[in-house]
Amino acid sequence: MRYKIRLSYDGSAFCGWQIQNNARTVQGELEKALKSLFLQDIEVIGASRTDSGVSAIQYPVCFCASTKLPTERIPFKLNRFLPKDIQAYEIKEVSVDFDLRKSVVKKTYTYSIYLSLIHLLHLLIHQVFLLFLQNSIHQYNLRHNPIFLFHYLLLYLLFLTAHLIVT
Repeated sequence: MRYKIRLSYDGSAFCGWQIQNNARTVQGELEKALKSLFLQDIEVIGASRTDSGVSAIQYPVCFCASTKLPTERIPFKLNRFLPKDIQAYEIKEVSVDFDLRKSVVKKTYTYSIYLSLIHLLHLLIHQVFLLFLQNSIHQYNLRHNPIFLFHYLLLYLLFLTAHLIVT
């Protein structure tokens, strides 16, 4: 029987989706768990690859398995063998010729970046400095005016000191 199952996983501890030698991957962990559940080698096909550290919600995966286990019980049983950072849910039987990658209608990517207050201050200082530098070069022609060049260097030292204090 061929199944399509959905996974959610926290990718922060994985080296991506696809199996790699000497690296922990989502596909590798899933295939190990399926082997433990069904007592047979099972190859899975994911919708696409993900990079190292990337997490997923509603990630579809297909696999074939011979089992007497009711379909609706497979995710529950599989989660017992999966590590805590991967969870299986929503499974359904699909036709043998079902092609997961060709049947995709839509993919949604969401990029989240966590920045601490220190990082935000650092970025702000850097952007203000760049803005000053761009305006100064155009308005005061720093390359040919020693007084403005001196003021520019003082301001640079001020920003550098603030940068060091913030970081």
